[in-house]
Amino acid sequence: MASQSEDRPSPTTRERRKQARQEDARWRTAITRIEPNKILIRGYPVDELMGRLSFAEAMYLILRGELPSRSIGKLFGAVLVSSIDHGVTPPSTLAARNVATTGAPLRACVAAGVLGFGTYHGGDIESCMRFIQQGLGHVRQGSTYPEAAERILEATRVGVKVFHIFADLHGRELGPEHVIRRVSSNEVRSLSTLHHWLRPGELLEGVPSSPVYQVFWKNARPDTFEAPPSVLTVRTSKTR
Repeated sequence: MASQSEDRPSPTTRERRKQARQEDARWRTAITRIEPNKILIRGYPVDELMGRLSFAEAMYLILRGELPSRSIGKLFGAVLVSSIDHGVTPPSTLAARNVATTGAPLRACVAAGVLGFGTYHGGDIESCMRFIQQGLGHVRQGSTYPEAAERILEATRVGVKVFHIFADLHGRELGPEHVIRRVSSNEVRSLSTLHHWLRPGELLEGVPSSPVYQVFWKNARPDTFEAPPSVLTVRTSKTR
């Protein structure tokens, strides 16, 4: 037997639009609020912002939720101006132009260009941001600005050198001494000095003396490579 809800015809789209929204169905945002004859941007009436804030300052207000200082407003405006045009050769521009040759509408072409942003194009500004943050961290610890810049440059040189070593050496020649790991803000060590390395055939002689390998041995199973429950629990907690 069909229920009463199944017997009742579904409301049309026009009828649904006429129904008043439930309070819990409304979108909640701190960015904007619209009322009769009033539009608020981060709590400020938009008509009061007009003529008082530049476009860059208004964008900063939307993104950060606070009015920028004069210097920050000028800096944000310079960032926007610097991104206006980089020629017709960048990947995102080529993607947009290629889509345009199909007769696609402008919005699709722009979307194709935006989708072209990634780690090496458009996202490289994040690397610059990380360098600046690292430098400011060194300054807060007592380094001068030139000293902080030199420390970052030296760390970058080490990373590039290690990369070229890996690229040039034959795979069989690679060893733990070639892998460098940062152990503190001002120290790096090779894996050969950080971990205990087994002798050939040592596992066949019994459980190794190293505490790390004793844990591995205890959790090892001959039928699966699945991590033990303790490791799976840590993975789950890190992804939350």
